[in-house]
Amino acid sequence: MLAIAVLVQIGSASNRLASCLATCVSGSATCIGACMFAGPAAPFCMAACGAACVACEAQCADNHPARCFLDNVTVHVVEQGHEDLLRKVQDVETGEMVFTMVNGKSEPTEVLWNRRVAGTSDFLTFVVVAASGRSMEISVTDNHNLLVFRDGTTRVVQARDVHLGEVMRGAAARDISKMSHSFENVTIKAIRLAQHGYRNELITRHGTVMANGVHVTTICDDAYYARFADSESALKDWRRAHRTNATTPFR
Repeated sequence: MLAIAVLVQIGSASNRLASCLATCVSGSATCIGACMFAGPAAPFCMAACGAACVACEAQCADNHPARCFLDNVTVHVVEQGHEDLLRKVQDVETGEMVFTMVNGKSEPTEVLWNRRVAGTSDFLTFVVVAASGRSMEISVTDNHNLLVFRDGTTRVVQARDVHLGEVMRGAAARDISKMSHSFENVTIKAIRLAQHGYRNELITRHGTVMANGVHVTTICDDAYYARFADSESALKDWRRAHRTNATTPFR
C-alpha cells in the first residue's frame, strides 16, 4: 500500500495516470473495508486486497508511462559525508540525496522515485555551450520538462518545445559537489533526436536535479506545468500537489 500511495503522489502530474492510480486506491479501500466483516479470515482478505492494488498500479504505470532520462546521464550523490560521488542515473537508489540548484546554490534533494523501464522512447539530446566554450550534453525524453530562460524569467518547457539558441542554467565547473558552487548560463547549440530502449524515471523531492551539469526538472509527464508564468510558481505547485510525509520511507 505504501508504494501505491507514493506513486499516486508523484504520478499526479499526469492526469490519466493519477486517475488510474486513484481508482486502484479507492478500490483497495473498499476491499479492505469489506474485509472487516470477514472475521478470522480478515488478514487474508486484506492481503489479497493489497496484492490486487499492487497489480492494479503496475498496470496503470504500464499503460500511462512517464519518461525521463537516458541511461548514463549522471548526477552527484551525497553519501556518508562525501559530496562528490558521480553516479549514473540508472544506479541511483530511492532515498539517496542528489544535488540540485536552489536560489542559485547547490543543495541536496531526496530521490523519491527512480525506476529503469524497458521500452522504446524518443529522446532529445541537447548540446549546451557556456560563454567559456565549455560544452555539456543532456539526454531526456521528448516530454521531459526542462528549465529554459524565456520572457525575462525561467520557465518550465517540455523538451519537444525547446529551440536552438535558448538558454538554460549549468554548473560553472565540471562538477557541482560544493554547496557554494556557482552556475552560469548555457546556450543550446544543437539538438539531436534518437530512439532508445530504456528510460529512467527519476523524481526528487524538490522536483529538480543537476543532470550532466545541467539544471532540469524531474517532471516527466505532460505539459501542465508549462502554463505557469515562471518555474518557481510551477515547481511550488508541483511540490504542493506531490507533497509527501518527510518521515515516509521510499524504498
